[in-house]
Amino acid sequence: MGMRVLGFADTAAGRRELVSYLDRRILEEGKRSGEVTMAGEVDRRMGDLKRGWYWGRQEFAEKMLKLGQKLITKGKSREYRRSPQKLEQGEREAERLVKEGLQTAELPESKLAELKGSDPQKVALGMLIWKTTTVSQEWIARRLQMKSAANVSQLLSRTRPSKNNEKLPLALGEFIANQSS
Repeated sequence: MGMRVLGFADTAAGRRELVSYLDRRILEEGKRSGEVTMAGEVDRRMGDLKRGWYWGRQEFAEKMLKLGQKLITKGKSREYRRSPQKLEQGEREAERLVKEGLQTAELPESKLAELKGSDPQKVALGMLIWKTTTVSQEWIARRLQMKSAANVSQLLSRTRPSKNNEKLPLALGEFIANQSS
């Protein structure tokens, strides 16, 4: 309501206009009072905002709170989970997934070397392992014979699970779906 009194709309453009108006008023009042204002001092008002305060409408505040909650609840990075105990547990779980996945796909261990690093079966198993364990992409690359961690990273970021799963044997697709849920 206060912005309308001064003739500004309660929009982003209106707030920018209000800030410009206040900047001009600060300069005018400073000149009338004989105060000399340095160029960098005009926009110091932002420094007066205290923690928890914001410029904008209530909707903006709620949007920022939601964004903050997402970041807070996201959790720690993978590096945080790399204690020796977690690594050992993650490797055991990853190894179990590899063995069961290969068995389900009826893919002998010896055939891994013959398949391309980008083979949908390898990529699907790699994605499952990456999402459900704490092992590194280097471990996945070495275990599934997918060349390098960089290759695994690219394949995982480029692959959409739904499209990749269409190329998998039915039993392996079901295995991955069951493990992911």
